[in-house]
Amino acid sequence: MTKINHTEIIKKRLLNEDWPNYTNPDRMAELDGLADDALSISKIDATTCIASILILQQMTEELIKVLLESSRLLMQVQLLPLEITFKPTKKAMFGELLKQLESSINFQYKIEIIKISNIINTQRIEVAHKLIQKDNLDELQSSALEVRNNFESFLQLFDISYSWIVDCLDDLKKLHMKEYASSNQSN
Repeated sequence: MTKINHTEIIKKRLLNEDWPNYTNPDRMAELDGLADDALSISKIDATTCIASILILQQMTEELIKVLLESSRLLMQVQLLPLEITFKPTKKAMFGELLKQLESSINFQYKIEIIKISNIINTQRIEVAHKLIQKDNLDELQSSALEVRNNFESFLQLFDISYSWIVDCLDDLKKLHMKEYASSNQSN
């Protein structure tokens, strides 16, 4: 059995566009719709507000993982043939993911994304840990609407940043395809 080396694995990922993306885009869209519905129904209650906050925070976490994994792939491709490894993100908590993203490559709006993500997470923590102390539904609804607004801002920045990373990967793919074609012609 032939062992595939690191360079071959990374190049195959790049050339096949096996790039990090949403784990389950249909479910993400469904959850986003549920979070919206929870805040737009005529009879908003504590349950729908809490559900909306939790859903949006989880979606933020998922998108942070996408940015982190994408930036890691970009680093791996740029460093070829050198090998670089990273901590897995699957079991990392939200704060740890943000620390890992913070120490990752720079990209447009990275600082703002981290800042908004921290705000969303703090809002989720405040609601979850002070649930018993929240006396009035208006305060809970206000928190849910703030999280929704912050998530919308986060999403706009995510789209720009992720597109930039994908464009970089696409440029590197073209470069590696040229190298591959020229090395095959010389053989």
